[in-house]
Amino acid sequence: MEAKTKRTIYITTIQIASIVIFFLIWQYLVQSGIVSTLFLAPPSSVIVNSPNILREPFVYTRILFTIWITISAFIFTIVIGTLIGLLLGLFMYLRSTFEPYMLLLYSIPKAIFIPIFWTLFGLGFSYQFWFAAFGGIIPMVINVMYGVKDIDPQLVNLAKSYGAKSYQIYYKIILPSILPSVLGGARISLRSVLADVIAAEEFVGTTGVGYLAQYYASNFLTVELYTVVVVVALIGMALYYIISRIEKRVLKWNVTLG
Repeated sequence: MEAKTKRTIYITTIQIASIVIFFLIWQYLVQSGIVSTLFLAPPSSVIVNSPNILREPFVYTRILFTIWITISAFIFTIVIGTLIGLLLGLFMYLRSTFEPYMLLLYSIPKAIFIPIFWTLFGLGFSYQFWFAAFGGIIPMVINVMYGVKDIDPQLVNLAKSYGAKSYQIYYKIILPSILPSVLGGARISLRSVLADVIAAEEFVGTTGVGYLAQYYASNFLTVELYTVVVVVALIGMALYYIISRIEKRVLKWNVTLG
């Protein structure tokens, strides 16, 4: 326990020091004139002005809108992506048929589909939700599909030889076996969902954090822009932290987490 505590303190110290050094370099680059404030706001200005910026209805309503869409699309992605991945993983003919399409879609930049979703769903929540869900479901499906595919068939055969019923095999073997794949896919999908929500907001419309970033960048309001960037980073970190805590709690039996 003492060694683990020391390691935690050591890692935390390095993380804090690296963040401090990063901000000091950032501040120096701007104050020394190496980088113009027209393109990069000093972190001191961002810290001082961010409370006032975030209190403006123009800003915080759009931040809340982005958080709501991101969480909704992310939950939808986990549920539907897991179900589709289970089907493709369990039935070989389905996997053989759709696996190439999944891999093809995964390799294509999702931004190219924005005009299609905009045309189909119009502006607002539906367009951003479905575009983000589309981008997040694909890595989720692939992760779960390969997680099911990698289950040791000897475990299933052994359970059948002891008289286990189909629902018992699903509940006792398949679902616990794919939990690491589900949570691993959730990590990847989280990044895709958040990035796609912001990309959709930047492309068209007047809602969300993406619109704020586009608006501030086009008007060279760097302090406001970098405040938005920090907010996006904090949203991503908070959601990622929640997934990590769930993973540690749910997968206590998985020795690879130790």
